[in-house]
Amino acid sequence: MQMEKLVRDLGDPRPDTTRDRRFPSRVDRDYESRLLALAASGTLDPAAWLTLGPAFFMAGLAATLASGRGADRDALLALADELQPGMSRVEVFNTWLQRSPVRPSRFLPMLREKLANSD
Repeated sequence: MQMEKLVRDLGDPRPDTTRDRRFPSRVDRDYESRLLALAASGTLDPAAWLTLGPAFFMAGLAATLASGRGADRDALLALADELQPGMSRVEVFNTWLQRSPVRPSRFLPMLREKLANSD
């Protein structure tokens, strides 16, 4: 039930993807907002994460969150590896960083602000 509510709250499912199906083809403000809502929810349910994007992309996002202040690093890296085996390895995550339309330097501060304002 909780996952169904989360999916309803997050809106329409997965976006169009790149040719290799590893990344969303674009990230607009609405999609970014849904990604932030998922990240702020604290859920580690892989099915919930996969409703919003390709496994490789979502795994990289989970690995990115693992570096955030106060994050449950081990749990987020485990999620990343469950979504995409090997994502916690530096060389795989570097591929994500090079190609991802989501920049950690923008996303993590936005997440911190969202979490601060939700208290």
